Amino acid sequence: SASGARNLVAIGTNGHRLWEDSTSGTPVWPLVVMAPDGTRLARETLAVSHPISASSPLESEDIKGQLVEVFDAANGQVVLKATATPVLDAGGNVAISPSGRRVALISAGAIQVFELSAPPPIADPAH
Repeated sequence: SASGARNLVAIGTNGHRLWEDSTSGTPVWPLVVMAPDGTRLARETLAVSHPISASSPLESEDIKGQLVEVFDAANGQVVLKATATPVLDAGGNVAISPSGRRVALISAGAIQVFELSAPPPIADPAH
């Protein structure tokens, strides 16, 4: 979009849009990680002290952490928000179990595991 926001869009196997989530501002180094069964996904992005642009570049002291949001793939509901630390520039700070019921992330240099309820099934909308 013109504001620099990015949308995360889920599309069913039949090509119909399931849901959409908009970010505020410009995400920095966004990364999406899926559960192996496709029921959940995590979006990682850097938390920074100011909007990044050509006239206001990213400096190491501007990085405040790495935000992680876990979504139900069926409906886009956010089921977990957390901060991963330290920030790894290549991502890899979060993993989702094959069942989608556990999320592991790096928190203060240790691995923290979150137990979540069972994800809802993904329904294919009517044509």
